[in-house]
Amino acid sequence: MALSGSLNFLSASITGSKNIVVDFVGLNTLVVDPVSGTLNHLGYPDNGEPSGTLSYYNLSIQPINTLPSLSGSNQLNSLLLNRNGPYQHPMWKQWRGAEHPISRIQRLGNTMSIDVNDPDPVAREIRKRAYRAELEELNFPAVEKADIKKIDNYFRQKNNAITNLSDLGELSTNYRVSNIQQYYEPSVTKNYNPFIYSLDGGTIKVRASLLSQMSFFENEALNNSLKLSGPNPNTGSVEFKKPGQQHYEILSKALALGGSGFIYSQTIFPKSINTFRNFKAEKPSYEEESGLGDNGYDRIENRRFWKESQPALASDISSDGNSRIRTNNSALNSQEAMQHMYSSNWSKATNWIFTSSVGYMKRKYRLFSDLSPMHGDRGLNQFWNFTYNFIEGGIIATDGIAAGLDFIQTPGTNVPTGAFCTLESYQPYPIALLSSWPLDPRPDIYDKPIYLTSSIGAKGLQIGLTPHRMKEMSLGGHAPIVTNSPVFTGSLVPMTTLQGLTAGTTSGHCSGTYYGHTASYAQVEAIQTGTAGELVYSTKPTMFFHPTGSITNRGTLYRTPYLNTKFLCEVRGYRHQTASMQYNRHTFPYNTPFYATQKIRGRGPFYDSYAEFSKDVENIGKDYSIIPEYKISDNLEYYFDNHFKNSMSDPLYDEKTIKDNKKFYSSVSENTKLIKRVFNLNPEPLTTKINFLKIDGAFVTASAGVDSLHGSSPSPDSFEFVPLTLKTRAAQLKKETIHYSQDSGSVLFSEAFSHTDDISGFSHITSKIKEFDNSLETVPSRIRFTVHALKKLLPYKNFYPVTKTVDIGNKFKKFIMPQIRTDISMPISGGGPPFAHNSNNILWQSPNEATAYGPAPVGIVGHEDDDFKASAAKVTRQLPGMLQTFLEPFFAPGILYNSIKSGIAVDYPVYRGNKPVYFCPEIFFSGSVGPDAASIYSPISSPALTGRSDVLSHSDNNFLNFASSSFNYGGFYMMGAMRGIPAILGSAPSTRVPFEAIYNTSIIKQLFSGAKKKLYLTTDFLDLDVNRPVPLAKTFLPVLDNVSLDGQTGSHPGLAFTDTGPVGVLKTSTTANKKDKDIYESSINNFLCETMNFFLKDQGAPGVKMPIIASQPKKKEDVFLNSKQAHHMEVSLEMGRDQVMCEGPRRSGMGSGSLVQNLWAQPDMDTTIRGYLYGPPIEVVRMSGSTTISQGFRPIKAFDSRFGKKDTADVEKIEPCVANHRVLSDGQYSELASPHELETYFGANLQDPAYQAFTPPYFYGKSSIVLTVNTDSDINTWSEVFEQTKEDSFYMEEYITGSNSAALCRTLPGTSSISGHFGTRMKIESSVDIFNKVPITDLRQGQNETKFVWYVAPKWVCPVLDFSSSVSHVEEYYTSKEDNTTKITNSTVTNTYHNNTTGKGLWGGYGADPYDYVNYNKAHSDLPEAEKGLFLKIGMPGLDESTSPEAASYVTGLESDTGFFTKKETSVSSKELTSSLGVELGFPSNKASEEISFKIGQFASEKLISEAIVIIPYFDRPITLVGVNSAIESKKNSGVANANIFPADELYATREIIPGKHFLPIHKMLFENLLSMKLASERDTPTALIPSEEGKKPEYIGFESEDSYNAATNTDIYKMIETLMGAEENNVAGYDLPPELDFINYNVNPFQMIVVPIDHVLKKQELIDIYQGVSPDSSLKFTKDSTYVEVNPNSGLTSNYSWMPIIKANTESGGLVTNLGTIGAQNFLNPLFLNNEALLSKVDKKKKGNLWLKNSEDFYKNLKFMTFKIKQKAIKNYGNYRSKQIQRVVENKARLALKVEPADYNKIIIPTIAVPGSNPQANQKIVSDSFGSNWPYDDFSLVEMVKIDIDLEVT
Repeated sequence: MALSGSLNFLSASITGSKNIVVDFVGLNTLVVDPVSGTLNHLGYPDNGEPSGTLSYYNLSIQPINTLPSLSGSNQLNSLLLNRNGPYQHPMWKQWRGAEHPISRIQRLGNTMSIDVNDPDPVAREIRKRAYRAELEELNFPAVEKADIKKIDNYFRQKNNAITNLSDLGELSTNYRVSNIQQYYEPSVTKNYNPFIYSLDGGTIKVRASLLSQMSFFENEALNNSLKLSGPNPNTGSVEFKKPGQQHYEILSKALALGGSGFIYSQTIFPKSINTFRNFKAEKPSYEEESGLGDNGYDRIENRRFWKESQPALASDISSDGNSRIRTNNSALNSQEAMQHMYSSNWSKATNWIFTSSVGYMKRKYRLFSDLSPMHGDRGLNQFWNFTYNFIEGGIIATDGIAAGLDFIQTPGTNVPTGAFCTLESYQPYPIALLSSWPLDPRPDIYDKPIYLTSSIGAKGLQIGLTPHRMKEMSLGGHAPIVTNSPVFTGSLVPMTTLQGLTAGTTSGHCSGTYYGHTASYAQVEAIQTGTAGELVYSTKPTMFFHPTGSITNRGTLYRTPYLNTKFLCEVRGYRHQTASMQYNRHTFPYNTPFYATQKIRGRGPFYDSYAEFSKDVENIGKDYSIIPEYKISDNLEYYFDNHFKNSMSDPLYDEKTIKDNKKFYSSVSENTKLIKRVFNLNPEPLTTKINFLKIDGAFVTASAGVDSLHGSSPSPDSFEFVPLTLKTRAAQLKKETIHYSQDSGSVLFSEAFSHTDDISGFSHITSKIKEFDNSLETVPSRIRFTVHALKKLLPYKNFYPVTKTVDIGNKFKKFIMPQIRTDISMPISGGGPPFAHNSNNILWQSPNEATAYGPAPVGIVGHEDDDFKASAAKVTRQLPGMLQTFLEPFFAPGILYNSIKSGIAVDYPVYRGNKPVYFCPEIFFSGSVGPDAASIYSPISSPALTGRSDVLSHSDNNFLNFASSSFNYGGFYMMGAMRGIPAILGSAPSTRVPFEAIYNTSIIKQLFSGAKKKLYLTTDFLDLDVNRPVPLAKTFLPVLDNVSLDGQTGSHPGLAFTDTGPVGVLKTSTTANKKDKDIYESSINNFLCETMNFFLKDQGAPGVKMPIIASQPKKKEDVFLNSKQAHHMEVSLEMGRDQVMCEGPRRSGMGSGSLVQNLWAQPDMDTTIRGYLYGPPIEVVRMSGSTTISQGFRPIKAFDSRFGKKDTADVEKIEPCVANHRVLSDGQYSELASPHELETYFGANLQDPAYQAFTPPYFYGKSSIVLTVNTDSDINTWSEVFEQTKEDSFYMEEYITGSNSAALCRTLPGTSSISGHFGTRMKIESSVDIFNKVPITDLRQGQNETKFVWYVAPKWVCPVLDFSSSVSHVEEYYTSKEDNTTKITNSTVTNTYHNNTTGKGLWGGYGADPYDYVNYNKAHSDLPEAEKGLFLKIGMPGLDESTSPEAASYVTGLESDTGFFTKKETSVSSKELTSSLGVELGFPSNKASEEISFKIGQFASEKLISEAIVIIPYFDRPITLVGVNSAIESKKNSGVANANIFPADELYATREIIPGKHFLPIHKMLFENLLSMKLASERDTPTALIPSEEGKKPEYIGFESEDSYNAATNTDIYKMIETLMGAEENNVAGYDLPPELDFINYNVNPFQMIVVPIDHVLKKQELIDIYQGVSPDSSLKFTKDSTYVEVNPNSGLTSNYSWMPIIKANTESGGLVTNLGTIGAQNFLNPLFLNNEALLSKVDKKKKGNLWLKNSEDFYKNLKFMTFKIKQKAIKNYGNYRSKQIQRVVENKARLALKVEPADYNKIIIPTIAVPGSNPQANQKIVSDSFGSNWPYDDFSLVEMVKIDIDLEVT
């Protein structure tokens, strides 16, 4: 042992820090030593340290001793100590090379490092010794001489005279320079499966490990570097080692023992080198990030739609990606509008508004001028006529006041008639809708806070005008604080107590205290943002509540005393318009069935992240991989630009005869038909879109970095995949051509996710074992592809119907926006008085009209910042309003959302050509009513009112106290400082946009193109400072000639227009925007189709989803109607009495607390506004007459001739009315008949059924059309009956009235009201097509007889759910452990958020199946049986001529064919009418009393969904075997031997669809024949197509015999066609392919494709969940599934069926006659063409010379595969889809009624049933049937990961 002191150790003074000692095990505590496993480098490069002398120190742990004298040595010593320990690379460390840092990091990354110039370590050591020996004059130790003999000889021969070191330079270069390469090599592999064969005639099965015993590394480049042969017996170099190949003897011995059924099995995907790598199971970028970048969730079309967290209200809320909020001032909604709150420079632009540092504004309004009915004392000092302050935008800065029941109302007193309650939630904050989920309301609504209780009556929760909330303020100072108390609701200590009022004593009212300034700029600047979705809050306030002047140009038009008035009109309201879609109409009182579905169901639309969704996959899918998918929806724009520029109605197929190619057919005549593809894509194959595959969130997301290599200047280099780095590197392009490898992204994506391993192992076996079948010519008898799938439904953003509709709205915007004419879509007078008149009191309709009548009046002129100035320079700012004008009839809520809420198609009323007018009492305005009843407007340019020259718009003196009659309905406080009233339309809509317009844009163009077809947007409120009554508006009132109300019509109190409201007109051109039009039409058509196909139950026939009622076929003379009878049949839509689909409150927070006592207005009023979610109210009770009818009815007399009654009779009718003030004989105005008639008018016309123009026909009771024939002469032909019913039929509309919550409306519309007189209620024909006939020709036995069928069909239906109860039944599924079957357990969910005060409905609550009576009764066992559902019925009408007025009600418009049938809550007795038209027409089977009833929107019990894995075989090199003279040359040389002998000019020619990949072909003519057979069998049954008479030729190719048909259907080609096409009528899915690969529908050269479907069944409960935006059970857990497809390469066919093309070589020696079946052309993966020398001899010699394949072994060795996932094909063309359903029902009805046998089906001729949007050509598919949007299948992933095995069997 060494003496003490003889060993010197490093001390802490020169290593480490003062407190931490350097470790010896390579930790990074003090020393950070960089390691590169790819470069074999340890430490920093030797070209300098990157950060000075201390670069190796980990300064983040602790400061190092940095003394100048020690710092350098400290670092070096610390580094050496860290690397090598205290003994500095001792012997045992040299032995343990695996512990070296580089080795460890390589081992961690499965990396191997090889010197490729000297890869053998043993040989390398020998060379080292030899080199050293050379330096020692070749003095080798004796024991090693044998080992180095060869090297010694080599050296001596190469260097005969080595005299010094310089002579060894060449040796050093050759043997000592290293070329280090790193290779990725997985630690575990799984490639070759056991080899299987049978012995003893199949009684013994043997599984043997074969190729696995010979395999070394999975990285083939590593094998090659190490000269390891693996299973390949034919490695050319003798240097390659072949260990393990002795196992081939197993196969030889098995053959010797009589083995058979040899199965070679291999996993080909994922590639073995990728099998256990993390990347193939991860999507690291699936979660998007903030911003508008490629992966930003603030984009319009983003990926994110759900996060579990909806952030609470907060100031300066940020978007960090962990919640549903998107980024303020960045996020774009579906209409491409940026969502923004106040910006930081807001105060700088408007700081002149504020008067002091306390932060409140001196701008103010006094409520009213006069407090008496007539001009007199203004009463400005009345205590309730207070002044309130507001800040910019119109945000109130003082609390409201309540008055009402505390006062005793007496005529002439100056008290308000209702409570003035401005709530904080009514303030006009920015309408920024920032949530990713479109249905989100403000987040605090779920806590049910008191400040979100409706203002009047405290009935129900309301979600406010906007989702945001102001910061609260303390009393001590004015600094914002959070006290968790509501603003504006009495939470603060009162500053002043008003006269006679005690705070909070009035139940259901706002507090009766006045609180001073509770809002300030500081509070608004720190506004708390609420996260809400774009479908919830209306943005229409940004268009109708706006400034009317400039914020900077002031004091120029008004005299000084009124300067403040000008300021007021400049700062109130919104300055920026915003367009948005709208699910439910959103307006005061803001009660709505807000979204709470996820809380009720206990489950949201998705997980919080993809990582959570996929967290189990690492345990159950270690050897599986995610797989790319093709979604046509991602590629629509490209394909429309490149392949589908022509009409989408072009045909896909056409019938041709085989006449021109008869020589290639046998057994048929030249007139035999062939159904051929006729639609051509771009013929240049290199325009293929190569980035058509996608994996969202993967490390590489698309199959290429460019759309197409053709024309994109591809790289001059080729790229190759580097497994180690998961990157590519450049390599030399082997051939100057366009190749997919020229795109780096394509190579990377393909090798990581799409390419498979090859099957060269099979070739190795056939090559090695000569006894194996035919050795090199061995062809498998069967090849099986087995796909093992991990299934878990992953919803994408547009999967749920609600999110898909938002996407469709975006596409609508892109289509409609460029069509809008901005030159005539501007508001008329954005800067001045909102409604200008000339001296003749004529409305300025347009600039042209203004010119005709003289110059327009001068108003308040805007400036360059004025958003509402009508000038071309401001068009951009007004575009949102123009867009909203078209959004509302279609998407806000419009046709789409109202139809979804209704369960059936509806139309939408609009004001086209004529402006809408609104109730606007003149008596509300001071100066508005002069003693001579003159107009309120003076015909001069001043805005002053007649009789009051000092009264200006926006001034304190503008209004009289009569306006307080609107208080109980939100008047003057519903929107901050906006002094307005709820809008009640006083004119009828001029046009009803039909349902068909939403999917057929030509109707939109017809309706709104041209200056005379202006579309006006309606408002939900009337800003009385901007809009005032004008006499011209009264011209829209109906003229009532036949109705007398005590001889008094009365005068209307006043009507107004909204002149600054948006207007829209479309351009007349139709070609400028075709792509966007096509994309929109494709999207909406697809949605309408699949909403039925995906969710609904079949009705009567497979694939029929809508209730279609058809009569029995009747001959022309089969009908006789006696003129002595009236003949009736009622077609009706009826909702179950207890059914709720979607409705507003039955007890709303509006109207109660009134001092009025009548039917429409009374204390504690349960104001029913069920319909206000659908559209605005239109007057149903007119203000006319001397007295308000307290019960709502007045009897009047009128004549009725409805029900076949021939004699004249008087029938009592009832007429609701509200009294109005009257003009006395001296021209003076009398007092009102009652002080509160104005309030009664509001109450009557803001309640149901005022919304009947917009609600579905059945909404207020059964809606019917009574088909009637009532003539003076007999009718004896079917056609006469059909035409006569159009003239005699009439409508019957039921109103279920009453005052309780079970009633559907308060009362019926008055006949003199706008709604009553114009019949505004939506009729059944808006939803159902009634008058439809189909001729049917019967050709059996030469009859040639025509009969007719009458059918009734809805325009569209969708799922129907019931939301009436707070308890809903749900089914839960689980797998039984006992028998592994699916079991069902029943449970319930409870809705505690919605009731009659909020409304109930779809996409708010959680609905149940209304037709599931059994489970409903289980969930509601304590309730009586309920009437649920929605029905289409045919039967007898329920009225007759003797029905009394007391029991029934009245019919109006008696001289026309429209009318109302109303019924009270008591039932009506009825008797059978004299004749049933339904029986005569063959609707009911026999009885006149029989009623046919069809359920509408019933959910299917299950839905089969599917995805398919496509495996495409290809070669790297082309094969082109064609005739001597192919194509054009063959025509020139028709006399040359062998010219054009091959059908379609080819024997075998690969298809280069993707550049560089040569897909294995399907013979073109053979494919056409088999495709034609499939198409023909869709038109008729095979039995009918095969001739029944012997010797008769078939109509179509392939149907000459049953044997021919069966043989065709058993081919691989036909099976593939059948899989890809599916069978729509049998609910069997087909699949969508990229157009360039879609040889089924387009004229693309066909190629071989293995298609493996993966099916899954969704249960009914899952469908119910999906429709409501809830994750189905299939999204909750992974399940495994396996499916296989087999092909038969070695199956020839010698029979000459007509579908198999024949080959004739006409030579002088007799020639060759054969068919393509001899080379197995009908099956896949078949190399038999290589062995047929007779055919190959006819091939063009040059082409044959280029044939690089020599035999079958060569074929399979070079065979490669690419794989990806394709989606189930959706139904895309709604018109055709609906037509087919009707056709199917009519066919079934005819076949059943006429007793047609299947063999005679083709003898019953039914023409194509034409409906709007359908293709008029019979049996002809068009482009839009095949190409287009593919919802919902593109919008979810079913198969998340796969593994693919291949089995090749040799029998």
